[in-house]
Formats: sequence, C-alpha cells, structure tokens
Amino acid sequence: MSGTQVQIYVITVVATVQPESIVDDLQDHGLRVKQVLAALGQIIGEGSEQAASAVRALDAVESVDAQRTYRALGDPPDEDQP
Repeated sequence: MSGTQVQIYVITVVATVQPESIVDDLQDHGLRVKQVLAALGQIIGEGSEQAASAVRALDAVESVDAQRTYRALGDPPDEDQP
C-alpha cells in the first residue's frame, strides 16, 4: 500500500451474515482485517479508500465508516493527528 493513505475502517455487515464468513472477501478487496467483533456484527480493518469503496459494493456489507478520533476539550492534539 505504498503511496496510498491507509485508514482504519469499521465495517458493519448485514444482520443475516456472520462477520467471520466475509473476512476472506474483505481481504480479497484489499482490506487488512484487524479484528472481528462478531457480537456487534462489525469488522475493524485498515486499507486505502479504494479498498473501502470496493468493500462497500459487497452485498454482505451494510456500511463502511472511517474510524474517528475524539478528544476532550482542552486536551492537546496528538502529534500524529492532523
């Protein structure tokens, strides 16, 4: 994934699909699966926006959302965060 910005995504699968059953499909579309949250029907993965767009097109996927970072007011931002 060199030259491409990598981001963390939360993938929510449709209610009729077991998250574990689509891990290979997600990886085939360029997403690196980091964690499967079966009880929540979600998968955490990282990849490019291109990979996220490809995953959004899968029938078993309900949504793909970029992970957001929150901080309390008055806390200085992390050095790594824009």
